[in-house]
Amino acid sequence: MVCILGMVKNRLQQAFSLIEILFVLAIFSIMLLMLVPNKRVLVGKNRALSYVNELRSALQFTRISAIKFGEPVIFCGSKDHKSCDDRWDEGQIVITRSNKVLRVFPRVFAGDKLIWQGSILAKDQITFLPNGATKEQRGHFYYCFGNSPGDGLAVILEATGRVRISDKTPDNKTISCNF
Repeated sequence: MVCILGMVKNRLQQAFSLIEILFVLAIFSIMLLMLVPNKRVLVGKNRALSYVNELRSALQFTRISAIKFGEPVIFCGSKDHKSCDDRWDEGQIVITRSNKVLRVFPRVFAGDKLIWQGSILAKDQITFLPNGATKEQRGHFYYCFGNSPGDGLAVILEATGRVRISDKTPDNKTISCNF
């Protein structure tokens, strides 16, 4: 044990050569270059997952509000955050039938896309009834983050009012995000 400590002490007292320092810097640089592109994709995926969870919460809030108030409550896209205008990317609002805004949700991150594909009855808004179901509406949101257009996420809405998140389309295909 004393012998090993002596060798470590001797090595610490010596200086590193220029070649050793350059070699360590080269390895560190290569590792850093490999990490940077992966970090960008990882940040994009985390950002998308965060937004999709917020979207799911918004739909659940709308459903709970309809049950609580005993009247239909609407979830829709809105740029001005006051009325429905089918601009899902610009933000969303939860409103009552009397146009009272209950909650406002933010726009998508810059460069990202949010696409709503609903049934015929759910083109520009989603209405939740007092029993918690939708007004015979079903559909899905696709959230595509800008730096990785092949890796979208889906928020799937059933006619019963249930919401789930998936990385596949409702028919179990990969989300392409080429809209």
